[in-house]
Amino acid sequence: MQQVHPQNDERYDNICCYCQNSFKNNKTKDHIPSKVLLDEPFPENLPIVFCCYDCNQSFSTDEEYFACIIEYLVAGTKNIEKIERKKIKNILNQKKYLKNKIEANITENNGVLTIHFDESVLKKVLSKLVFGHMSYELSNPYIQTPNFIGFNTIDNLNDFEYQEFISDSFVDIIPEVGTRASLNHIIQNQKLISTWKIVQKNNYQYKLQILDNETVLKVIIRNKLYVIATWTNKTN
Repeated sequence: MQQVHPQNDERYDNICCYCQNSFKNNKTKDHIPSKVLLDEPFPENLPIVFCCYDCNQSFSTDEEYFACIIEYLVAGTKNIEKIERKKIKNILNQKKYLKNKIEANITENNGVLTIHFDESVLKKVLSKLVFGHMSYELSNPYIQTPNFIGFNTIDNLNDFEYQEFISDSFVDIIPEVGTRASLNHIIQNQKLISTWKIVQKNNYQYKLQILDNETVLKVIIRNKLYVIATWTNKTN
């Protein structure tokens, strides 16, 4: 990824972007997205946010579970030999309890895979991604709770919905000058366009769009799972 240096208030670098508490001696850095969602060699200049030690340590196990769930969905079977990502296959081979936990909640019927996942874990990981991306793009740890966070598999979108989701989007409001979000748009036909940021091809991409009435964050993981989060914009 291209590295963009924001001109933000450096005091914000001492606030955890997840719990929004100030740091004392427990300041850490966290990659957004987590490296478990990416393959080596990692892209240069991965997005990094500041967070407290407790928040940073609280995500690891849940992120592994999340990444494994996605790979089962991509494979379409609970036969781990069909899993494409070597990293995830290694995790499942090394952590039998995790493999057993997931596969105990997988059913296959006439070639259709159904996973009964731990919804609380997925919500926790998705919330982390949402808050991390927004904090990084807007150079501000004080992100409000979204009105909505939703996710589904891309397979469940019809052609129109899919094209609408992935198309580059017009924006109504330019992000605050100096933030990363303000430096990552293009002009097309005299209009400002929000484009996808590809963190790693085929693994992870996201896009931020600021409209008159709402702000929208979209994420695509492994070209299989899509995530959308929305915030209502305050009006003067």
